[in-house]
Amino acid sequence: MKKRNAFELKLFMALLMVLDHLGHIPGLLPPWLVGLFHAATRCVGAWFAYAAVEGLLHMRSRPHYILRLFGWAAFMAAGNWVYNQIAMPRGLHLSNNIFLTLGLGALCLALLDWRLARRIPCGSGRRGCLRRLRRRSAASCLPRAASCCCP
Repeated sequence: MKKRNAFELKLFMALLMVLDHLGHIPGLLPPWLVGLFHAATRCVGAWFAYAAVEGLLHMRSRPHYILRLFGWAAFMAAGNWVYNQIAMPRGLHLSNNIFLTLGLGALCLALLDWRLARRIPCGSGRRGCLRRLRRRSAASCLPRAASCCCP
């Protein structure tokens, strides 16, 4: 069995996301198919959140990665605005922006890691606590009285 890489999985998840959004076009699909697509695509948001955290862990420059997510969020917001200007007379409105959600989540994790790395003397660099969050529970990176969270 051939293993899939992250790019192929990302394309597959993007295709599933398109299937989920087809139901928002009035009269395109029968209701039973819309329900089936909606149920089959519940994994997409969680997978993109996981991929954003993986990207945050493996990027050379966290600020550039987060800025790139916010840049795509701005691009998507501009596209939503153009669509809304065109579709407004028909009563359609679009306000979804997954890139903004992923960018805010990555920013929160980066700030949490930055804060924890400076409060706890771990000696494992900038990405220490975020990597430990992946391996253990979040409680292992919380500050303890006069102790370090590192093993």
